[in-house]
Amino acid sequence: MIAEEYVNIRMVYADWEFHAADVIHTLEAKGMSYVIPAVKNDRIGRICDRFDKLKRGYD
Repeated sequence: MIAEEYVNIRMVYADWEFHAADVIHTLEAKGMSYVIPAVKNDRIGRICDRFDKLKRGYD
């Protein structure tokens, strides 16, 4: 990142439009902390609910 040449970046705060796999991959690869809001997706919520039910079954 060009900004790293001039400032010490401790945290990246990005708009929800930056919620994309390539952006997150880049930030993760650089070991950076970040906050990027995501649009609520009911499909993901249902998948998480199913996963929680499966986990309870293993207890």
